Amino acid sequence: LLESANDAAATLAEGIAGSRPAFVRMMNARARRLGLSNTHYANPVGLDEPGNYSSARDLAKLTVRLQRFSFFKKTVDRQAVTLQTGDVPRTVNNRNPLLNEARWVNGVKTGFTRQARNVLVGSGRRRGISLVAAVLGEPTKELRDIETIALLKWGMTRFRREIAVHKLHQFASVPTRCRRGAELPLVAARAVRHTVRRGERLTTRVVGVPSEVAGPIREGQRFGTIEVLRGG
Repeated sequence: LLESANDAAATLAEGIAGSRPAFVRMMNARARRLGLSNTHYANPVGLDEPGNYSSARDLAKLTVRLQRFSFFKKTVDRQAVTLQTGDVPRTVNNRNPLLNEARWVNGVKTGFTRQARNVLVGSGRRRGISLVAAVLGEPTKELRDIETIALLKWGMTRFRREIAVHKLHQFASVPTRCRRGAELPLVAARAVRHTVRRGERLTTRVVGVPSEVAGPIREGQRFGTIEVLRGG
């Protein structure tokens, strides 16, 4: 993940599946399940070969999926790591230079082949907004890095983080059956935050609330659902 070690990728493939072709079949089956419609693998290391291809959209989609795994997310955000093999420590440096250039960059992976040229899938997080950018086909590493930073910065201006539901905010009240004039306040159990495009607004509505309630009632008991809507 840090040093683009093809030997390590091949060794893992053989260790998991018994052979590289068997592992490639597993890769393609997983790609289909993940909906990567413009991706097909011919080898486990990503080198140019007939039948080995992907797209910027699929690389970004795959990265979003991989970032759900804490080990992956933490590892690609590390500038270096020291591995201990017996008595010999080895320091492996991350080939992604953007980690040194901007604190808000947190990944992900560089690559190069003659057909794909210089590639970088970059990710970053600012003001609660997380984005992934995929840049392919650049003639130099320097231009690859410049374009990735520019794309991420542009993307950050297109989105904002909105709190759609505040915890314990009262959204409704319900009459109680046995106490005339008394009402039970219904509040949100937790906050809901969501990333939206600038210009978009989130709206809420309460559904499933009964016309009245009867005791005994315990704190935290559920009496409906708050739906958060974007564009209806």
